[in-house]
Amino acid sequence: MLYEYQQKSVAFLKEKLSFSQSQIV
Repeated sequence: MLYEYQQKSVAFLKEKLSFSQSQIV
């Protein structure tokens, strides 16, 4: 359960990060 939650939050952060980078560039 906890592992699955971590995977989701990591995927969310990566998506957020790549979105921020695409906005900056």
